[in-house]
Amino acid sequence: MIVGLCRLELFIGEADSLKDKRRILLSLIERLKRRFNISIAEVGYQEIRQRGELALALVGNEKHYLETVLQKILNYVENDTRLEILKIHVEYL
Repeated sequence: MIVGLCRLELFIGEADSLKDKRRILLSLIERLKRRFNISIAEVGYQEIRQRGELALALVGNEKHYLETVLQKILNYVENDTRLEILKIHVEYL
């Protein structure tokens, strides 16, 4: 069993308030959960209007499979025009 962990630091340019930011992030989190069956949560920058940090985890039998799914997730997030990925940190355990 291999666990893939990923932290994403995000810039949310469309967020004019914390309420906007939370709406955007919750929408993204729910779509990622449904589409990729992952565990995901907002873990940082919770009181900063245009910054966000998400952590996600996936489990599988092969590292290659996890890398493929993670790349699909990153592509999906990059295609969301409401935000920009600033930093990506990936670990496999």
